Amino acid sequence: MSQFLDFWSSYLPVYKQSSITESSNQAVPYLLLTIVFSLVVYIVESYLDRRQLNRFSGPKCRLPKELESFVTSETFVKSVAYGKDKFTFKIFEGCYSIIEG
Repeated sequence: MSQFLDFWSSYLPVYKQSSITESSNQAVPYLLLTIVFSLVVYIVESYLDRRQLNRFSGPKCRLPKELESFVTSETFVKSVAYGKDKFTFKIFEGCYSIIEG
């Protein structure tokens, strides 16, 4: 693990405490850890968003019988279309955010 950190510490800014001698100073690549964590969160959220988007398009996406007396078919179709648009926008917004950040 220390070889991995030594390799990346030469390319990325790392925090080194000045009061510790060089031999005992272990550089921690906070920037690399932050980038990796952000990418992992983005990948997990994108996966979940795509699964939800597929649920809007699948054959199981129909008005439940229990709600037929409360919601019209037209309202349900509009809400499904809104949900698709919302998740599509969220996926593109997340991609732009991860590239920009």
